[in-house]
Amino acid sequence: MASKVVSLLFSIILANIMVAVNSANDGINREIQSCVNHTMECNPELSESCCDSSNICKLINNVFKTNTVKFFCYKTINIGEACEDDDFDCTEDNFARCNSKNVCECDNRFTKNNETCEPTLSAYCKEDNHCRVENSNCRDGFCNCKLNYKLNKASTKCLPDFL
Repeated sequence: MASKVVSLLFSIILANIMVAVNSANDGINREIQSCVNHTMECNPELSESCCDSSNICKLINNVFKTNTVKFFCYKTINIGEACEDDDFDCTEDNFARCNSKNVCECDNRFTKNNETCEPTLSAYCKEDNHCRVENSNCRDGFCNCKLNYKLNKASTKCLPDFL
C-alpha cells in the first residue's frame, strides 16, 4: 500500500514538472486566464490576451537582453515612427529601441532593411541568415566574416583574405 502511495505521489510530481518544463519551453504562462495591460506577461491562447485592443500578445525572444522567451502585451511600432519609452513596442524583432527622441530606431550594430533591423558585422545573431553582410556568418552569437575573408578597414565588408 505504501509503495502505491509513493508511486502515485511520484507520478503527480513528475506530471507537474513536465507541465512546468513544457510551459517554460514555449514561453506561454497558462496560469494567466484573463486579459492583461500593456507590458504585462500575457497568454496568447486566450481569445482576448491584451485588454487594450491596440496591443498584441507577442513573443518577446529577448535572450540577449534578459535571457527570457515569453509573451507580453506590446504595441507594434515600425522603425522611424513615434514611440514611448518601451523598447519592445518597436517592431516585432528584438533589435530595435525607442531612442531619446521617442522614435523607434535600430540598435547599434544593426541596420534598417525595409521594416526590420538586421545585424551588421560584430552584431548579435542567432543564425547565419541574420548576418546580411556578404561573406559573413553567425559564429559564437556574433556576425563575423567567413573563413578566408577579413574585414575591410571601415569594418563594413568581408573581403577575400589573400596571403
